[in-house]
Amino acid sequence: NSANQAKTQFLSSVSHDIRTPLNAIVNMTRFLQQDIGNPGKAQDEISVINQSSAQLLGLINDVLDLSRIESGKLELTNKPFNMTTLIEGVRKIIQPLCAAKKQELTLHTEGITHVNLIGDAMRLNQILINILNNAMKFTPENGEVSFSVEELPSIKENLFPFRFTIQDNGIGISPENIK
Repeated sequence: NSANQAKTQFLSSVSHDIRTPLNAIVNMTRFLQQDIGNPGKAQDEISVINQSSAQLLGLINDVLDLSRIESGKLELTNKPFNMTTLIEGVRKIIQPLCAAKKQELTLHTEGITHVNLIGDAMRLNQILINILNNAMKFTPENGEVSFSVEELPSIKENLFPFRFTIQDNGIGISPENIK
């Protein structure tokens, strides 16, 4: 019973996560068809399609790994990644979605001195895109979505904490649903 419940919860969560990169692929492909004569724009759009495809493939691999579904656990990886590249990739995926709703997306970075890190870039990417997608989805046309990344002071050698802040001027959460 608990295995079935874990599967249902996992599939519900992943199905939501799959929509964002798939939407980015669909939209960027449409933009690419319009911008085929502009090599600069076309190259940026191809880059977003590639990144979104990799994200989607990672999510699909999660769904296919039944042992993780049954245990209800997703293991984090520890692989090298570049924080600047990750942040810019997230922006490139969310920016066109905001533009389609005539929303302003702002990105602020502060105090980032350690960009080459070790961690689970795919999971971090998935979390940030998911939250930003929700912010964009629940913000009205001509609204604002803000994404801030700040490196915090480290209290332990070779550990570099970051704070990610996502704000919007959307509908918010009703007081009875805050908990």
